[in-house]
Amino acid sequence: MKTILKAVLILVIFISNGFSQKLLDFGKFDTKILEVKKLESFKGENGDIIKASKRSNQLFEIKLEITSNDEGEFGLYPKMFNCMCIYRDEVLVVPAVALGTKVNDKGSGAVSEYWYTDPEVSITLGVGKNEKFRKYVIIEAPKEAGKFYLQGPKVIGEVDIK
Repeated sequence: MKTILKAVLILVIFISNGFSQKLLDFGKFDTKILEVKKLESFKGENGDIIKASKRSNQLFEIKLEITSNDEGEFGLYPKMFNCMCIYRDEVLVVPAVALGTKVNDKGSGAVSEYWYTDPEVSITLGVGKNEKFRKYVIIEAPKEAGKFYLQGPKVIGEVDIK
Protein backbone atom coordinates (compact mmCIF):
# COMPACT_ATOMS: atom_id res chain seq x y z
CA MET A 1 0.00 0.00 0.00
CA LYS A 2 2.83 2.42 0.89
CA THR A 3 4.47 1.71 -2.48
CA ILE A 4 1.25 2.60 -4.31
CA LEU A 5 0.87 5.84 -2.32
CA LYS A 6 4.48 6.78 -3.04
CA ALA A 7 3.96 6.08 -6.74
CA VAL A 8 0.78 8.19 -6.82
CA LEU A 9 2.52 11.04 -4.93
CA ILE A 10 5.46 10.99 -7.37
CA LEU A 11 3.04 10.97 -10.31
CA VAL A 12 1.08 13.95 -8.89
CA ILE A 13 4.31 15.91 -8.32
CA PHE A 14 5.55 15.07 -11.83
CA ILE A 15 2.27 16.09 -13.47
CA SER A 16 1.91 19.31 -11.46
CA ASN A 17 5.50 20.36 -12.23
CA GLY A 18 5.08 19.48 -15.88
CA PHE A 19 2.11 21.83 -16.28
CA SER A 20 3.22 24.62 -13.95
CA GLN A 21 4.50 26.85 -16.79
CA LYS A 22 1.96 29.34 -18.13
CA LEU A 23 1.18 29.01 -21.84
CA LEU A 24 1.14 32.33 -23.69
CA ASP A 25 -0.76 33.54 -26.75
CA PHE A 26 1.86 34.71 -29.27
CA GLY A 27 -0.83 36.82 -30.97
CA LYS A 28 -0.87 39.12 -27.92
CA PHE A 29 2.86 39.86 -28.13
CA ASP A 30 4.09 43.18 -29.53
CA THR A 31 5.78 42.24 -32.81
CA LYS A 32 7.58 44.75 -35.04
CA ILE A 33 9.39 44.49 -38.35
CA LEU A 34 12.92 45.85 -37.86
CA GLU A 35 14.49 45.10 -41.22
CA VAL A 36 13.64 43.55 -44.60
CA LYS A 37 16.36 42.18 -46.85
CA LYS A 38 16.07 40.58 -50.31
CA LEU A 39 17.77 37.21 -50.66
CA GLU A 40 18.87 35.20 -53.68
CA SER A 41 19.05 32.02 -51.60
CA PHE A 42 19.75 30.71 -48.10
CA LYS A 43 21.05 27.53 -46.51
CA GLY A 44 18.31 25.33 -45.03
CA GLU A 45 18.48 23.23 -41.90
CA ASN A 46 19.89 20.24 -43.79
CA GLY A 47 22.58 22.31 -45.51
CA ASP A 48 20.64 22.52 -48.77
CA ILE A 49 20.52 25.80 -50.73
CA ILE A 50 16.96 27.12 -51.03
CA LYS A 51 15.93 29.56 -53.75
CA ALA A 52 12.60 31.08 -54.78
CA SER A 53 10.32 28.46 -56.32
CA LYS A 54 9.70 30.60 -59.46
CA ARG A 55 11.76 33.20 -61.31
CA SER A 56 8.83 35.61 -60.94
CA ASN A 57 9.13 35.42 -57.12
CA GLN A 58 11.69 36.72 -54.67
CA LEU A 59 12.75 35.81 -51.15
CA PHE A 60 12.73 38.29 -48.26
CA GLU A 61 14.38 37.88 -44.89
CA ILE A 62 12.36 39.77 -42.29
CA LYS A 63 13.91 40.60 -38.92
CA LEU A 64 11.30 40.74 -36.15
CA GLU A 65 11.57 42.23 -32.68
CA ILE A 66 9.12 40.57 -30.36
CA THR A 67 8.18 41.71 -26.84
CA SER A 68 6.39 39.24 -24.58
CA ASN A 69 3.33 40.33 -22.64
CA ASP A 70 3.80 37.93 -19.72
CA GLU A 71 6.04 35.23 -18.30
CA GLY A 72 5.59 31.71 -19.67
CA GLU A 73 6.06 29.56 -22.74
CA PHE A 74 4.79 29.70 -26.30
CA GLY A 75 5.38 27.88 -29.56
CA LEU A 76 6.54 28.98 -33.00
CA TYR A 77 6.70 27.15 -36.31
CA PRO A 78 7.55 28.36 -39.83
CA LYS A 79 4.09 28.00 -41.35
CA MET A 80 2.44 30.16 -38.66
CA PHE A 81 3.78 33.16 -40.61
CA ASN A 82 2.65 34.04 -44.11
CA CYS A 83 2.73 36.62 -46.85
CA MET A 84 -0.62 38.07 -47.94
CA CYS A 85 -0.74 40.17 -51.11
CA ILE A 86 -2.77 41.07 -54.18
CA TYR A 87 -1.41 39.14 -57.15
CA ARG A 88 -3.10 39.40 -60.56
CA ASP A 89 -6.26 40.84 -58.96
CA GLU A 90 -6.57 37.96 -56.49
CA VAL A 91 -5.71 37.74 -52.80
CA LEU A 92 -2.76 35.39 -52.42
CA VAL A 93 -1.66 33.90 -49.09
CA VAL A 94 1.69 32.09 -49.10
CA PRO A 95 3.10 30.34 -45.99
CA ALA A 96 6.58 31.37 -44.86
CA VAL A 97 9.51 29.45 -46.28
CA ALA A 98 11.55 29.44 -43.06
CA LEU A 99 11.76 30.59 -39.45
CA GLY A 100 15.18 31.35 -38.08
CA THR A 101 17.47 32.48 -35.32
CA LYS A 102 20.81 34.28 -35.58
CA VAL A 103 23.43 34.04 -32.85
CA ASN A 104 26.46 36.33 -32.52
CA ASP A 105 29.66 34.75 -31.22
CA LYS A 106 31.03 37.32 -28.77
CA GLY A 107 34.59 36.10 -29.18
CA SER A 108 34.93 36.01 -32.96
CA GLY A 109 32.03 38.27 -33.94
CA ALA A 110 30.82 35.59 -36.37
CA VAL A 111 27.08 35.19 -36.88
CA SER A 112 25.59 31.70 -36.97
CA GLU A 113 22.23 31.29 -38.70
CA TYR A 114 19.76 28.50 -37.94
CA TRP A 115 16.86 28.18 -40.39
CA TYR A 116 13.92 25.84 -39.89
CA THR A 117 12.10 24.93 -43.09
CA ASP A 118 10.51 21.56 -42.33
CA PRO A 119 6.71 21.90 -41.95
CA GLU A 120 6.85 19.50 -38.98
CA VAL A 121 9.34 21.56 -36.94
CA SER A 122 8.21 23.62 -33.96
CA ILE A 123 10.10 25.65 -31.38
CA THR A 124 8.99 26.18 -27.78
CA LEU A 125 10.41 29.24 -26.04
CA GLY A 126 10.24 30.42 -22.46
CA VAL A 127 10.19 34.17 -21.80
CA GLY A 128 9.92 36.63 -18.95
CA LYS A 129 7.42 39.47 -18.80
CA ASN A 130 8.29 42.28 -21.27
CA GLU A 131 11.30 40.31 -22.54
CA LYS A 132 12.50 41.33 -26.02
CA PHE A 133 13.93 38.84 -28.48
CA ARG A 134 14.46 38.55 -32.23
CA LYS A 135 13.38 35.99 -34.78
CA TYR A 136 13.73 35.94 -38.53
CA VAL A 137 11.20 34.85 -41.14
CA ILE A 138 11.82 34.16 -44.83
CA ILE A 139 8.90 34.93 -47.12
CA GLU A 140 8.54 34.24 -50.83
CA ALA A 141 6.45 36.85 -52.68
CA PRO A 142 5.66 37.55 -56.34
CA LYS A 143 7.66 40.48 -57.75
CA GLU A 144 4.48 41.80 -59.40
CA ALA A 145 2.68 42.21 -56.08
CA GLY A 146 4.42 45.47 -55.18
CA LYS A 147 3.81 44.98 -51.45
CA PHE A 148 2.67 42.34 -49.01
CA TYR A 149 1.49 42.02 -45.44
CA LEU A 150 3.42 39.80 -43.08
CA GLN A 151 1.00 37.86 -40.94
CA GLY A 152 1.54 35.68 -37.92
CA PRO A 153 -1.35 35.12 -35.58
CA LYS A 154 -2.17 38.74 -36.52
CA VAL A 155 -1.07 41.22 -39.18
CA ILE A 156 2.45 42.25 -38.19
CA GLY A 157 3.18 44.85 -40.84
CA GLU A 158 3.23 45.94 -44.45
CA VAL A 159 6.33 45.48 -46.66
CA ASP A 160 6.88 47.45 -49.85
CA ILE A 161 8.85 45.23 -52.24
CA LYS A 162 9.54 47.67 -55.08
